[in-house]
Amino acid sequence: LFWFIILAAIIPTAVASYSVMGEKVEKTLEPLLATPLTDGEIILGKILSSFIPCLVATYLGAVIFMIGIDIITSQQLGYILYPNWTAAVFLLLATPLACLFGTEFNTLISIRVSDVRTAQSYGGAVYFPLLIVFILGEAGYLTLDIKTILIFSVLLVVVDIIIFYINKSLFQREEMITRFS
Repeated sequence: LFWFIILAAIIPTAVASYSVMGEKVEKTLEPLLATPLTDGEIILGKILSSFIPCLVATYLGAVIFMIGIDIITSQQLGYILYPNWTAAVFLLLATPLACLFGTEFNTLISIRVSDVRTAQSYGGAVYFPLLIVFILGEAGYLTLDIKTILIFSVLLVVVDIIIFYINKSLFQREEMITRFS
């Protein structure tokens, strides 16, 4: 199940990396910057427009996975494995937070670079902290159970809030208007 957390953070790489940088390249950012929206509202819109489809794609994959596993294992086990409480905590709590982390991180990168490919390349770094948690779990240093995922989720909430405010502070409307118009 932890792979769905990792997947939820990776999927936004392409979409969120394009959110600001793509509009700079396509010359569609200036009209948006001329609207009466605040910087925070623009950033929130960019984040949500990447977050929602990526989370839906992750959930669709999780549903297909769980149905497939239940079909394959239900006769051997004598019961269906999914859904269960562990899957619920992983998918309904940690997965959206990881997706938000990936989206915000890639939006942040998109604000600071000058090329879409560069944004996507740097955005791939979102994978590493989650991979480290997974490896620690596989190596036996962490148990990837409900308690650990709850703690991990609290950390993700804190990181998500911090990254949102960093995004908001780095989004310099005036600089973007003069530099990219």
